[in-house]
Amino acid sequence: MVKVFEDGGNFSPWRLFVLVCGLPSLIAAVLLYFFPETPKYLMTKKKYRKARMVFQQIYAFNTGDDFKNYPVLSLDSEEIIEVINLTEGQSNRSNIFRNISEIYDLLKSLASQQYLKYLAITCFADFGLMASYYTLITWFPEIFDRFNIYETAHPHQTAGVCTVSQLQPNSTIEFKPTRCISSIDNKVFLETLIIGLSCIPTSSSLSYFMYKFGKKNVLVFSLFLSGISTLSLNWVTSKIQTLVLSCVFEAMTSILESVLFCVVVSLFPTNLSPLALTITATSGRLGAIFGNVIFGLLVDLNCTIPIYLFGILLIASGLLCVAIPKNENYITIQ
Repeated sequence: MVKVFEDGGNFSPWRLFVLVCGLPSLIAAVLLYFFPETPKYLMTKKKYRKARMVFQQIYAFNTGDDFKNYPVLSLDSEEIIEVINLTEGQSNRSNIFRNISEIYDLLKSLASQQYLKYLAITCFADFGLMASYYTLITWFPEIFDRFNIYETAHPHQTAGVCTVSQLQPNSTIEFKPTRCISSIDNKVFLETLIIGLSCIPTSSSLSYFMYKFGKKNVLVFSLFLSGISTLSLNWVTSKIQTLVLSCVFEAMTSILESVLFCVVVSLFPTNLSPLALTITATSGRLGAIFGNVIFGLLVDLNCTIPIYLFGILLIASGLLCVAIPKNENYITIQ
């Protein structure tokens, strides 16, 4: 262990693991900073000149030709909008009030009957998805660790998830008081790695299936399958069966939020989709908190309840998503 803190703390392997896992997101954030905004968004904000410049950059990148040779010289209403922008006041206070007014108008539009139903569906779906996904993925290593302890104490015997989860410190298996800092069986890392790798096939083929069957169908099918795999955790009787279901769960749920966000972008007009995405994602984060609190309270008492709860949430989300329009271009841009 290498000491890196003045207080004598150690840079343990798990800290290095977290650091490495955080690097891709950090690099992506830096790269995204240099990306231009999408022309579609700029046009909805009436920034036609900037949108045309982005089109020119895309043209130059795709063709290798000079951007000045882009055949489109101007976009609709570009000149009118530029004149209006020049005459607008530059007061910071007026800009703040204007932004607040725009946000209010967007919220008012989202609360209209045309969009509110779909926003409620996407929020519920992300709440149930994140409550299930983040909770079970967080607790899978602990569950498999308890499986290994059970198998050591009871060789040649099988048990389900809830059987090993409800073992208490005073049971036939000894759980040390220093469990949080004790060594973990290496099998747990291998099992966790297998679960993590199970998302590769679905992630690599996601674009194909979305193109072939549509975003809505992929979303509904994945929610149903992940819900069934979650419910089945209550019915398995061995660690191998639990590992298989865990891989199916990870393979399905790991792609679901990306599919759901694609549906949101297509479902709402461009001027409303950022706010709809924000509200939907916030619902998902609240679901993650809810799921971990519920599972943490019940895993040692009666894990059947949260597992059924998560499975039902996923299946109910799939049923609600059936109500989403099937057309890939759901609502015209306003």
